[in-house]
Amino acid sequence: MEFDHIIPWSKGGPSDEGNIRLLCRPCNRKRRADFEEEFLIDGLHEHLAEPVDASVIKWLLLVISFGLSVEQSEGRLPNANDYSAEFGDGKTPGPEEQEAWTYANLREFFGNSRPADLPAKTFLALKLRWGQADGTVRPLKVVAAETGLSLEELISGERDLLRRLGWFLKNTKAVEKQWRAS
Repeated sequence: MEFDHIIPWSKGGPSDEGNIRLLCRPCNRKRRADFEEEFLIDGLHEHLAEPVDASVIKWLLLVISFGLSVEQSEGRLPNANDYSAEFGDGKTPGPEEQEAWTYANLREFFGNSRPADLPAKTFLALKLRWGQADGTVRPLKVVAAETGLSLEELISGERDLLRRLGWFLKNTKAVEKQWRAS
């Protein structure tokens, strides 16, 4: 057994008992000074955002489908006023600003190079799922059949995509069941 600094001493971690634990030699050597992936979050928003249920997926599918129709018919990205006219009361936009922002960010995500940490096959499957390949949003089961990826792989990739967009879904069996049906 060896003493391990949770935040490595080489990275400024203290040697007090709150930062020390016992690990077997192979585990301690394997970990070395890499602690970021195990203990750090990607951004502060992960601590501040309340996880949501799977209803956000249905909402996002509507937002993206509408955005694609505006883009196809008018040749431009939808704005908050477009979403307000379609889903709101047609007056000054409120939540519709979030809808327009979400659509624009999804378009930007798929318009840029694939993130290195997202497998190419998953990136292409998500691009297909969210209509960014051909303008048609698809159910997960259809994408799974068309790409050969499992629903688990697609959900994992989609969870990552949504996290990048600022949405954190609850990690429960009920949410996953609803998600699979979307």
